[in-house]
Amino acid sequence: MVNPLEERLAAEDEIDPMPDVQRIEAEMRTSGAPSDSQMMAYGYTLVRCTIHPMQTKGLAILKSTPRDPHVKISSDARDRWLSRSCVNECVRVDLHAQHPTNRDYLFYLGLGYFRVKHYAEAKQIAEELMRLDNSNQQALQLYELADEKLLRGTTTTTMTALLLLLLRA
Repeated sequence: MVNPLEERLAAEDEIDPMPDVQRIEAEMRTSGAPSDSQMMAYGYTLVRCTIHPMQTKGLAILKSTPRDPHVKISSDARDRWLSRSCVNECVRVDLHAQHPTNRDYLFYLGLGYFRVKHYAEAKQIAEELMRLDNSNQQALQLYELADEKLLRGTTTTTMTALLLLLLRA
């Protein structure tokens, strides 16, 4: 059975993020100081790029964006984003106070870690999301994907070590 989040990420990979990056950068230049929603959108859009320095910059932006309990993404907008990568259109912000348990923020941060292949961090964030809401299907899907990648990596590392030992013998 295919993980729905994996399908969404694969569909997102088929869409070039550079037009979104350029549009968000232009919006931030014209609006003066960028809002937290623009920074979240910009960070995640950079993470979607295939160029590693841009991904790293995007993850750094996501990690430094304030966690606000009032940053909300409507389910309709989230569905559009997950199916067509419209992240810059999906964030509606009403800033009041920082809060470390913002579910939307944590989900995007977890996806950011997953996209840059930091699977342990993505899994940890998914666990935190499930602690906050044990019925969160996106968190469960992220957890399963990250766990699968970690297991696959562990298996590959173990097999490589065994092969090296056999070759030396």
